[in-house]
Amino acid sequence: MMWLMLQQDEPDDYVVGTGESHSVREFVELAFNYAGIEIEWRGEGTEEKGIIKSIEPHLTSHPSPGDVIIEIDPKYFRPTEVEFLQADITKARQKLGWEPKVRFEDLVKIMVDYEMLQNGLEPKGEGIEISKNWDLTGQTMNFLSMKNYEKGRGDLDGKGRQNICGWT
Repeated sequence: MMWLMLQQDEPDDYVVGTGESHSVREFVELAFNYAGIEIEWRGEGTEEKGIIKSIEPHLTSHPSPGDVIIEIDPKYFRPTEVEFLQADITKARQKLGWEPKVRFEDLVKIMVDYEMLQNGLEPKGEGIEISKNWDLTGQTMNFLSMKNYEKGRGDLDGKGRQNICGWT
């Protein structure tokens, strides 16, 4: 995308996004469901909570059914926030011939796989497969293999966590 923008005769502004719109609730449900945790919502408004309804057996040493794992905290509300946001990528499509490569559902899988690896859990791996060999302006991004992760290879991110996302 950046390379395409820099090839234009005149500088211009472009919106980069999927052109889709999703709620935080949708993100939470997709992420937890992909990880193997079914969420049940109880309550209303700021008292609403996300509670574990069921959990896949390989996660049994972690949260349990009945545990509250999502709560709403009004201190994070943004009073000036608009109600609906959606990237208008029309100009990027028309002038640059650009299309998004990653859709929302795939991005959630990538994020969850990475977080599971970061926390010593076995990911499902669909997100890792999706992200293999992305061509990003001449660089290739790959998740390191589980073998490398388990052997402790990878760069520390300065916070004691391993960087399992490698650039070549």
